[in-house]
Amino acid sequence: MPQSRVPLSRLLYAMVVITAPPAAAIIVLLAAGYIEPLTGILVVAFVATVGTLLVRPYLADVRAAARYVRQLADGETPATPKFTYSTSAEDLISAAVYLRRTMQAKAIEAELRLGEEEALLDSLPDPLMVLDRQGRIQRANKAARHLFLGDKGEASRELAGFGIAAVLRDPVALEAVDEVLYGGPGRTVDIQLMQSQSVERSFNVRIEPLRTDKTPESSAILISLHDQTALKKADQMRADFVANASHELRTPLASVMGFIETLQGPAKDDPEAATRFLEIMSGQAQRMSRLVQDLLSLSRIELNEHLPPTDVVDLVRICETVADTLRPQAASNEMQVIIDAGQQGRVEVLGDADELTQVFQNLADNALKYGRNGTEVTIRLETEVTIPAGSQGYFPAGAMRVSVIDRGEGIAEQHLSRLTERFYRVDTARSRQLGGTGLGLAIVKHIINRHRGVLSIDSVAGEGSVFSVLLARPDHQADE
Repeated sequence: MPQSRVPLSRLLYAMVVITAPPAAAIIVLLAAGYIEPLTGILVVAFVATVGTLLVRPYLADVRAAARYVRQLADGETPATPKFTYSTSAEDLISAAVYLRRTMQAKAIEAELRLGEEEALLDSLPDPLMVLDRQGRIQRANKAARHLFLGDKGEASRELAGFGIAAVLRDPVALEAVDEVLYGGPGRTVDIQLMQSQSVERSFNVRIEPLRTDKTPESSAILISLHDQTALKKADQMRADFVANASHELRTPLASVMGFIETLQGPAKDDPEAATRFLEIMSGQAQRMSRLVQDLLSLSRIELNEHLPPTDVVDLVRICETVADTLRPQAASNEMQVIIDAGQQGRVEVLGDADELTQVFQNLADNALKYGRNGTEVTIRLETEVTIPAGSQGYFPAGAMRVSVIDRGEGIAEQHLSRLTERFYRVDTARSRQLGGTGLGLAIVKHIINRHRGVLSIDSVAGEGSVFSVLLARPDHQADE
C-alpha cells in the first residue's frame, strides 16, 4: 500500500457515508421491534469499522494519485506511485500522464508555429506592428525594431509594450491610428520620419483593423510602413533633371534665336555683324549638340546598366587611344598626357571597350581643362590593388586600378560627394566657358556601375585631383 496518510476528516466522512444506509435500516427494524437496541448499535459499529478499514487504502491511493497529478501540473517529473487496491487510481494516473504528454506536444507545436510566424514577420522588409485595443504594441518585426530602436532592435523585443505614440510621433499617423482603433475603416497616410544625423525618410503608412475569427481579441490593428524615400528622391531627381536640362538648352537656344532675329532685322545688311553672330551661333549650337549627345548617351547607359559586360578588353590599349586623341588638346595648353603602365604590355579587364574609352576620355578631358598650363596629366595603371570592403564579390579574380591624375587647383572636400550628380558643377561659369555640359562625371558613374566597378575621387587643394576606377579582371588571370 502506498505510504500516504489519510486525514481524519476524510475517514470520518467515509465512515458516515458507509454507515448511513445500514443505520437507516436498523432504525426501521428497531421501530418495528424486530431487534434490540444494543444489537442495532453493535451492528452499526461493526459496519462502520469494517467499512472504514476497507475504504482507507482506497482513499490513500486516491490521495497519492492526486498528489502525483499536482506534481505533474507543477512541471515536475515524480516517480509513478504503486497502487495495491485501486485500479481506478491507476487509470487516473495513466490519463494524467497522457494528458501531460499531449499538452507538451501541443506546447512544442505552438512554440514552433510561433517561431515560424516570428521568422516570417522578421523576413519581411517593411516594418510591421500589431497593436492592442489600448494602442500598445503587441508584436513588432525586425524591420520595425531596427527602424525605431536602431542597432539594439536587431535582436530584442523591446518595442512590445510601448504605446504607439512613443515610437510613431507623427500627428497625422497617430490620428489615423485612433480612428481605426475606434472602429473606423483602414487608413493610408504619408509621413516623414527624422532619423539619426538629420536624415529624413518618407514612409507610406497603412493602418488596417484586425477583425477576423482567428485574430486574438486583444489584437486590434496592424500597421505597416513602406519606405518610399528612394522613390521620392528619384521623383525629385527626375524633376531636377528635367528642370536642369530645360535650363541648359533654353539659354543657348534663346541666344541663337536672338541672333537670328538680329540678322533678319537690324544686321540684315551688315556682313561683319553676320560673321560675328554666326560664329557665336555655331558655338551655341555645338553646346546644345554636346548636351543632347550626353543626354542620349546617359539614357542609353542607364538602359543597359543592369547587364554587366562580359568582354575581355585591353586597358593599356584603351588608355593609349585616349592619350593619342587628347594630345592635340593638351599641346594647345602646353600640357602632356602620360601613360604610366609600368612594365605591363597588356592588362585585361572585363568591360565594354567603347564605354571604358568614354570613361577615361571624360576623366582625362576634365584633367586637361582644370589642370594648370604646363603640367602633366598622368593615366596610371596598377595591378596590385586593395579591394574595398563589401565589394569583394564583384572582383572574384582580382581587380585593376586606373587613375587619372592632374596638377590643378584641386576640389574642395564639400564638393567631392556631389561631383557625379547630373548638372552639378563646382564652378558653373568656368564649366560653361570650357564647354562642359555637367553630365560627364554622371556618365562616368553609370558606366562604372554597369561594369560593377568602383569610382573614387581624392583631391588636395592647390595640388590636384585623382580620379580612380577599379575594374574586375577576367577569371583566367586569377592565378597570375
